[in-house]
Amino acid sequence: MHDIYELGYTQPENNESADAARIQAAIDLAKETGLNKTVIPRYNRGAGACRWVVDAPVTIPSDFVLELDNCQVELTGDGGFDVCGGEETPAERVRLVGTGNACISGGEKAGRPLIFIENARQVTVCGLSLQNRHTRGILCRGVSLAVIRDIWFFNDLAPVLPGELPGNAKGITVACGCDSVTVENIFGATLGDTVEVTTFSGGGSPHCGSSPQYGSTPPCSGTLVNTSAVRDIYIKNVRSDCSVFSNVRFVNGDGNLLSGALVDGVTDLSREGASYRAGAAVSIGETVYGFCPARLGETRNMSVKNVVSRGACAVELVSSVQDITISDITMRSDGGAAVGCGKTLEYNNIYLCNVKFDPRQAPYPIEEVRKPDYIETPLFPGEHFYPYRAVCNMRDIHGFNFKINGVYADMVDNLLRITGKNHIELYDVDVPNIVYDDFVGDDCTVD
Repeated sequence: MHDIYELGYTQPENNESADAARIQAAIDLAKETGLNKTVIPRYNRGAGACRWVVDAPVTIPSDFVLELDNCQVELTGDGGFDVCGGEETPAERVRLVGTGNACISGGEKAGRPLIFIENARQVTVCGLSLQNRHTRGILCRGVSLAVIRDIWFFNDLAPVLPGELPGNAKGITVACGCDSVTVENIFGATLGDTVEVTTFSGGGSPHCGSSPQYGSTPPCSGTLVNTSAVRDIYIKNVRSDCSVFSNVRFVNGDGNLLSGALVDGVTDLSREGASYRAGAAVSIGETVYGFCPARLGETRNMSVKNVVSRGACAVELVSSVQDITISDITMRSDGGAAVGCGKTLEYNNIYLCNVKFDPRQAPYPIEEVRKPDYIETPLFPGEHFYPYRAVCNMRDIHGFNFKINGVYADMVDNLLRITGKNHIELYDVDVPNIVYDDFVGDDCTVD
């Protein structure tokens, strides 16, 4: 047996203890000896199998690397991987790294996330496959200067039927108090929003509202160092099938600030003609669970670009948004509107640029299109294989400075369907076949 100093890291010992206790003991030993690294190998000598069953939290300390070397980890009970700092001493410089086909699965019990990070900075999570059909994959709260990348979600979405969807199975949640967080190269299938950015906490704290969306709170949760504000979030290259939810969703309200986000590259991987469709590829401004909606200026300074979607809309704007740029949108052949809003919206400064629609074969049923109000696209299409299609399909929106520049399509049902008091500037439209009316709206001026 190699000496741990020769290896440069520790491994769980071969004894009769539970897997979680053996992994934690190896981490503690690596910290005591100054090696600051533990490797979980594929073969579990204690169990005599290529599988680890973790039934209690495994805590990763500061200045540490935990490597999952091609191993399969199944979480049961309260099992999970935690990076949790204190109010005065946040956890720092932590890496949770997967190599080969390292995989963490969440078993069949709903509850705590597979990976929980709180009051921490300079954290990296990468190279992992996650199966989280009944709970969240990764939850971050009060985290700064973090990178989450190269993550696969391999949940089975078939069959996806109304009334049979599990709740709280989001992929990655970046919650209150987070700033300067990068989420990139995220793939696979999730039974919830693939990436959620929210100013709510998921567990209740003096700074963040408690919300039933998150279920139980990990046991290491304490007082968050930061406030509820979420700033400077960079999301790149999310390619996922998100069931009827959103590939990327921003949630705000209750007087919190959500600002400075860049989303670059979101692709809806659901197959054409599937029995379900996403609500939106990117949703901005949603507020939920009884909290007060965000006011104008509290959800601001965001850029969304390079989106491919077959959802009800590519980008959904809700509640209030300010200083939003949306560019390079492609609607697939059975996708809906480029920008949608099925609730209400107050806005200031929206710029929509370069919208392209892939060809489709049939217009939407005329009896639906002729109604003067917002048209809701069903998430379970049924006979409406081709949903209502327009550049904007928005209900009850009010604001200033909405500019649209560049629309390219063979056919849309209406160019714009917008109700509310608005002034819209429209440039460079190349749509030879607008099936019904160009504009539908009650108080909308178009230049």
